[in-house]
Amino acid sequence: MSTAPSAPGAMRPPRVFISYADESVEHVELVGRLWRFLRSQGINAKLDRVAAQQRQDWALWMGDQVRLADHVLVIASVAYRRRAEGRSGSDEGRGVQYEARLIRDAFYRDPHNLNRFLPVVLPGQSNAGVPDFLAPASATLYYVSGFTVAGAESLLRLVLGLPKEAEPPLGPFPLAAHAVDPPIRIVESAPRPLSIESGANAVSHNGSDSSPEDGPAWLIDRLDRLDVLVDELDGTETAVRGQYPKVLARVLGTPPPTSKTLDLRLRAEPLRAAGRARPDEPRLLKAVSAAERAAVRALGRARDRQRDYVARLDRWARLVGTLDAYRAEAQDGGLVEDLALGELYRSTDSMFRTGPCDLDTAEEAVQRYAAAVRRRRGRLGEAG
Repeated sequence: MSTAPSAPGAMRPPRVFISYADESVEHVELVGRLWRFLRSQGINAKLDRVAAQQRQDWALWMGDQVRLADHVLVIASVAYRRRAEGRSGSDEGRGVQYEARLIRDAFYRDPHNLNRFLPVVLPGQSNAGVPDFLAPASATLYYVSGFTVAGAESLLRLVLGLPKEAEPPLGPFPLAAHAVDPPIRIVESAPRPLSIESGANAVSHNGSDSSPEDGPAWLIDRLDRLDVLVDELDGTETAVRGQYPKVLARVLGTPPPTSKTLDLRLRAEPLRAAGRARPDEPRLLKAVSAAERAAVRALGRARDRQRDYVARLDRWARLVGTLDAYRAEAQDGGLVEDLALGELYRSTDSMFRTGPCDLDTAEEAVQRYAAAVRRRRGRLGEAG
């Protein structure tokens, strides 16, 4: 199994390692743009450019990157595939050959963890550049048409753990009155309409509230539906409680999670007991309907809180990624000796590292640092 921690729901931004071949100046530039774009989106993307500024034991460095990455992005190109599959000379791209061997070995150890090894196709490339061991004909490829959220949406959603689609919740079980087997017993007495509300839907049947013939079937069905709602609420509230400490540690003013599951379970149990003792009690259906409506409201609040937590964590991670991207740009531009710029970076970075922060204040600080980096780089360009 992979030793890398799982990215979705993690406290830190997801970490990815970009593996590529130095195929052409244009291709290398596209890889650099991808790297900067991912970091601006809150993804801790690692590329060899920063490491190359210091003396490295590249074999150890590559091994660390593959081992520590939540996701390894294999950038498709003809040269990468040729070197990864051992069809190039021993002196051609030895770094890529070694790197691809590490990735292939990690994939062999954990072949079912497809989401950790992602073939990425940049503009100007095709699936012909994906190594065979990543199954380009049968597994998903991630096409990046541009360095925007829309152009890299599928890749961003997977790495950030923000799926576009989720399975919709199961609806209520069909009402017992609609069942064919066993057949519904016809009541000889003149029935009156009965309307039962469930959420936004109202279902009408002919029969008396207090009819002992319909009572047990209705109650069993409605209580089963209530159990389904409460079980779904329990799962959602449990997930929200798991998210809460992560958001609380990062963002000031995080509201606490909701907790209604226990109350609703305690509310449902006496209704079930009363249904066994007095199935013809007309007020019972009203009580069950009220409990259903309470469960629907609680589930809606829990889902809203879950979306709020995800949005807060996502914004925090994006700000950190933007700050790190501009820090890397400052290093690339030879601005590490600029004392004022360094102090501005440290004060901004400490907002994220020393405890929960106000996101609006943190965003303003990141924007100030980014503007300072752009100004200083502009001055260097003019002087050059």
